[in-house]
Amino acid sequence: MLTQEALLSPLKERESQYSRFLRTRGASLPEASLATYQMQHHLVQDLCRVLETDPHNVTKVLGLMQTLQDSGEPPVDMQ
Repeated sequence: MLTQEALLSPLKERESQYSRFLRTRGASLPEASLATYQMQHHLVQDLCRVLETDPHNVTKVLGLMQTLQDSGEPPVDMQ
């Protein structure tokens, strides 16, 4: 079952990883990769926002998760 407690903490950590990665490596990425990773970062931010403000909106959460999954793999070296 999807719960705010189970999803929010790992998503916040992932959001921090994207922020750090894009800040430190974004300028050296090819344009297409940068655009993909920025989109993924925004999707993670959106997921965090929905879980914080409307955690019972399972349709929205699942839709964002599916879009994130469909967007491809995160950066391999994102730490």
